[in-house]
Amino acid sequence: MRTFTFEIILPDAAGRKIETYSVTLYTRAGQITLLAGHADLITLTEKGKITIKTDMGELSLYAESGMLYVSGGNARLLTDTANEV
Repeated sequence: MRTFTFEIILPDAAGRKIETYSVTLYTRAGQITLLAGHADLITLTEKGKITIKTDMGELSLYAESGMLYVSGGNARLLTDTANEV
């Protein structure tokens, strides 16, 4: 299965880059799942659980609302907080 880079960018802390198979999170339009090769996208996100699937298993985060940017096969989430659950 192909992977892609998911980057979390926070205003007051070092960001985090994760090689992942999929990322599931909430947008204003509902829940979406990103996979490798996802179409380019810019959308506002809602606060809630983010599920990230990697070689090491599944990682769950809770994030505040923010902005998701998908381009060139990679994704970036700009948010105020993203804490492990």
